[in-house]
Amino acid sequence: MAVSEHRQAGFFEVDWLSLRESVDHAARSPALTHELAGFIGDRLPAGAGYELVDLGCGTGSNLRYLVPLLPAGQRWTLIDHDASHLARADDACRSLPGIDTIRCRRAGLDRPLDSLIPRTTHIVTASALIDLVSRAWLERLVARCAECGAAVLVALSYSGTFRLTPARTDDDWIRSQFNDHQCQDKGAGPALGPEAWPVLVECLQAQGYTVQTAAADWQLGPEQGALQVSLLQGWAQAVAEQCPTDIDRVRRWLDQRLSDRAADRLTIEVAHRDVLGLPAAAGAEAPE
Repeated sequence: MAVSEHRQAGFFEVDWLSLRESVDHAARSPALTHELAGFIGDRLPAGAGYELVDLGCGTGSNLRYLVPLLPAGQRWTLIDHDASHLARADDACRSLPGIDTIRCRRAGLDRPLDSLIPRTTHIVTASALIDLVSRAWLERLVARCAECGAAVLVALSYSGTFRLTPARTDDDWIRSQFNDHQCQDKGAGPALGPEAWPVLVECLQAQGYTVQTAAADWQLGPEQGALQVSLLQGWAQAVAEQCPTDIDRVRRWLDQRLSDRAADRLTIEVAHRDVLGLPAAAGAEAPE
């Protein structure tokens, strides 16, 4: 699920991040994280410390997922534009086993990447972020990671499709208009939206990275009712912004879908992709 629908529509708050965290963690690929852990194990002596940068860290969900799955000795730099998110991430994560240090930096996507990613970085990671940025920004990101010899793990990039059951007449229209809204400029050039993860793969391969991807789809049933409601409202607001002359149509769709939710008959699947890039020096072959 992409960050941008909620950041742009005003829903990108702590409650939203809290609602989605367990679903994010369940959707992610453990196999790619295992490969990343192997990269660190092969690259560094046992017990050696290493540097990780989390771009757009929010309140620390990505870090909380990765910390127990990666070797100890982690020295994290958390980067986000929101000081309150950084404070929450620091408070919640500082004492986790496996972390040596956490450093928080308040910065937006418009900052030069060489100022955000030190040359000593071993891993650059982000979650639900890259649909916000342009091709040029991704190219700069990957070039900087290559300069550092850093592995790249980008999780939960929205793939452009979602399916709601039972199906309703305007589902396809809502999805199409929402995807168009995704591609508005979010402050880092024309946003790639659903095309972000394939472009990231292309950029990594151009820099000589070995690349693996895995599905990381959300599966939301009645037990995730609060998240369903927030997601439906976020989609509706984005489409209302995209199609201001169709407000009544959007409202009818939203009312219908909220009724489905209230009756516990709604399920939602949202397609995402995880992407892992390992520098050529790591020498790992991508599985077929």
